[in-house]
Amino acid sequence: MAQANYVAEINPLTCTACGICEERCQVDAIALKDDGVRIVRRESCIGCGLCVTGCPAETARQRRKPDDEIVAPPATRGAWERVRRRGRSVSGT
Repeated sequence: MAQANYVAEINPLTCTACGICEERCQVDAIALKDDGVRIVRRESCIGCGLCVTGCPAETARQRRKPDDEIVAPPATRGAWERVRRRGRSVSGT
């Protein structure tokens, strides 16, 4: 799964409920509230920014995750390959 150190956020005070962010979201992380305003389901958001670049009201933005949620990239290519293999392994090793 993709990882980013940012998560989308939609300002409910300036959201015009146009729905463009919801249409652009490739992981269905944006939902419609009863009042028509969109919200971001944080557990689904991969931080890609498509909602931000498509928002005509500039209501959607990227916010940096808290320090305890930041994922540091592997320091070397070898470390990256080990992490990648581990993620693809059926047994998890």
